[in-house]
Amino acid sequence: MQPHGHLQIREKSDPAKLVIVYVVVGALWILFSDQLLALFANDISRITWLQTAKGLAFIVVTSLLLYSLLRKYLGNLKRLATRENLRENWSQMVIESLPVVIWAFDRNGVITLLEGKGLEVLSVKPGEVMGRTIAEVFRDFPQVIEDSQRALSGEEFSTTVKLNDVTFESHYGPLVDDRGKIVGCLGLAVDISKRERYVEQLKETKAEAERANRLKSEFLISLSHELRTPVNIIMGFVSVLEEFYGRKVDPEHREFFSSIEEASLRLLDTVEKVVDASRLQTNDFDVKPVSVNVVERLEECADRFKDVALKKNIDFELDIPEEDVYVKADAYALDRAISHLIDNAVKFTEKGRVKITLSCRDKHWVEINIHDTGVGISKEYLPHIFESFSQEEGGYSRRFEGVGLGLALSKNFIDICHGRLKVDSRKGRGSVFTISLPYYEKSRHRFTDLGVFV
Repeated sequence: MQPHGHLQIREKSDPAKLVIVYVVVGALWILFSDQLLALFANDISRITWLQTAKGLAFIVVTSLLLYSLLRKYLGNLKRLATRENLRENWSQMVIESLPVVIWAFDRNGVITLLEGKGLEVLSVKPGEVMGRTIAEVFRDFPQVIEDSQRALSGEEFSTTVKLNDVTFESHYGPLVDDRGKIVGCLGLAVDISKRERYVEQLKETKAEAERANRLKSEFLISLSHELRTPVNIIMGFVSVLEEFYGRKVDPEHREFFSSIEEASLRLLDTVEKVVDASRLQTNDFDVKPVSVNVVERLEECADRFKDVALKKNIDFELDIPEEDVYVKADAYALDRAISHLIDNAVKFTEKGRVKITLSCRDKHWVEINIHDTGVGISKEYLPHIFESFSQEEGGYSRRFEGVGLGLALSKNFIDICHGRLKVDSRKGRGSVFTISLPYYEKSRHRFTDLGVFV
């Protein structure tokens, strides 16, 4: 780079060339000026005057041109010298401004270079250690001595060392001559103490967050247990009271028994959803893939919701094949996903029907379609339906109960089963939720008619 810079300046403004040109022109003028001027004038005195004037003008113009040329050339030299000086000091400026240490030592371990702002934390001055050995200067830090010996053996590596409560990330590289012989080592160390402190803080924050999540999960599990026990007792005694006193109570008050049971089931379902959401969030869900009979699973879920559909005067249809269909999935996850989707379909349908269909597509996928003619989902809200605690209608003015966890849990549970869940819905025209699961196997013919509940 330097030779090129000098060459470029000489090509643009080399005074030697111009001096030669002016000398040649001046010599020609001195030799042939008389003959040239004689062509234009016969008066000798006039010729002498013109010749003198021309000579003086030539000298003045030449002097001015040479002065400007030399001034420009000297300015270029000054700028070049400044640039070269900055270039030479650039590395030193970087080293002195960054928390690094650069060192070099020969094959005997004698320090030949030691610079960098990082030396401040070590209380080491470069002038005091030049010419001394690594073993002598770093006798209190055996790892530095061992790493230096590794580098002199020809190994190039990176390591981390702690010196006076300061952590450095060090990089060692052997220096070799033209014959490939190791003549020393060059190294660079970067102060990473701040980064180490940040990492420790992040670890502590993560541990605290994990502890909080664990406590939350333990609290929810305990809460679930504490709520289930009394609610189950309440439901049990309500059933006993209904059995003994149901006929003695008028029909209007007889509905109290079913209301208590429905409220209890709603409470248990809410607790179950919150616990499931917590377990999924903290990865505390133990997945156990087994062979699941989807046909039987759909029949069991349909039995749980057909009475609710009948009370709302909506048609409830179950369309299943005549053969058992199996998938490889977690039984609990699949059951909860199907239950939440059917529950939503019945809950959000005021009139019309809810239809569940099971089919095998291309012998690769099992599809469960849950179709309803309910309120549907707006186009704007569709991207948010699988978000936890998300509901299209919120606040106390909402028409439907729930905490907004059913669809989010369904999506997570289907993902656990290595399946897919998609939705097609229009506001006011109902919805179709489709569960796609990898096909496992199909058993022999079932002697069971299609299940239709009205």
